[in-house]
Amino acid sequence: MMREAKMSSLIRKSIDRAELILFRPFDLKKWLAFILIAALAGALGGGNGASTRLPNQEKQEETQIEVPAETQNENISTPPAVSEEASQPATMEAVSESSVEPTTDIVDETKPEEPPAPNPVFIAIMVVLGLALSILFTWISSRFRFIWLNSILQNTGAIREPFRRFRNEGNNLFKALLVILGCTLLYAAVVLGLMFLVGQIIGVFKEGFAWDFGSGLVFTLISILFLGIPGILLAIAFVGIEDFVITIMALEPSTFRDAWKSFWGLFAQNKKDFWIYLFVKIGLGIVTTLLQLMLLVGWALLALVTGAIVFGIPYYIFSVLLKINVIFWIIAVLAGIPFLIVFILLMAATNLPFAVFFRNFSLYFLSSLKTKYTPLPLE
Repeated sequence: MMREAKMSSLIRKSIDRAELILFRPFDLKKWLAFILIAALAGALGGGNGASTRLPNQEKQEETQIEVPAETQNENISTPPAVSEEASQPATMEAVSESSVEPTTDIVDETKPEEPPAPNPVFIAIMVVLGLALSILFTWISSRFRFIWLNSILQNTGAIREPFRRFRNEGNNLFKALLVILGCTLLYAAVVLGLMFLVGQIIGVFKEGFAWDFGSGLVFTLISILFLGIPGILLAIAFVGIEDFVITIMALEPSTFRDAWKSFWGLFAQNKKDFWIYLFVKIGLGIVTTLLQLMLLVGWALLALVTGAIVFGIPYYIFSVLLKINVIFWIIAVLAGIPFLIVFILLMAATNLPFAVFFRNFSLYFLSSLKTKYTPLPLE
């Protein structure tokens, strides 16, 4: 089977539809809805060691100062023309001043400060909280992936109605993602544990990671074989899930397992086209990432100039000239909150056109294949 349209045509159609959705006409309320939906769907993305100071120089300086003091006291404590009774108090005083006090100071200063022991209850609470938040966000993003697809297909920022309509599909996707993520974490934990054991056997972790060529080559090949290649395959599988399995689940509708079987059948019949799609998407991702970085730098510079005007002028007037810091801090808080909100929205709005473009591109590509799925017409 051959595609009904070239990649250049699909890219052009995706750009035109992104302009249609976002700019013809421009609607601020619609943009805000699309930003919220894309953020919750995860579409806008494309997730300390304490330094210890060793006081070596301070110890050397203290010893350099104290040693001459001891020799000085010893020379003074034994004058030639003093009797034993007169010299005895001086000797005791010299001992108390030169030998006792500095030694106690040195002992106190050389004692290492023991770091506070981590609280296991706090660690357990943070782990449970992080796990709960991760599961909650996975559930929300599973549902909003379908809402995001509906927004692109229907050119609408509706949330409430598609949230109810895709309830079964979203919950089924959520369960499938939990299984996939759980198996991935389990596999990574087992492989990392085995790699650590292998590294201990071949001597990779000995003598400050001083690898020789043989052990380093073996460890690198094992890492690529058991972590690198599975990681690449998992990333490719997630591209298929995000771009096509979710679309099939929404169009039929069907469960994740049935949609995956349908996608795998499409992939088997159109392997060359799917691989071309993947490499084209990677190239487009590199280009759009560079464009996003330039836009983000521009917004950051604009934010710095605007912030210097909004906050710098009140600071100079009220803090420098009038010496009334309270008024400046009131203005800074009142102006800073909306300033921060606008800045975050602008950062998200910078990524939104690219997210809309890539979702259109996947839908147009699926429509270009000679299958029963035509989410977006090519005419």
